[in-house]
Amino acid sequence: FFSCTMGNLFGGAAPNPQTKVNKHDKAVLHLKIQRDKVQQYQKRIQSVMDRETEIARLLLKQGKRDRAKVAIARKKHQEKLLKKADTQLQNIQEMVETIEFTQCQQEVFNNLR
Repeated sequence: FFSCTMGNLFGGAAPNPQTKVNKHDKAVLHLKIQRDKVQQYQKRIQSVMDRETEIARLLLKQGKRDRAKVAIARKKHQEKLLKKADTQLQNIQEMVETIEFTQCQQEVFNNLR
């Protein structure tokens, strides 16, 4: 019997003190850190987009149509950045899943020998 789990769900047993951190574990950790940074970046972009929308509304109420257009253009630029960040986040998640799946396959292969 073998186990391919992503973590100790509900506490489980104490971690094995002889467990070594291998290059796959380090790669997954690095990718997860990158994922978290991209998610923080997305939140910042979203707040900038919200602010630009609000600025455009205020400028329209003040009759400053040209300046409102500039604010909307800045918002569109932020939308493009957000879309790129979404793609990057998807790629990172796929890499993490691939590495974890490969680790499970390797564990199964080693247990079958």
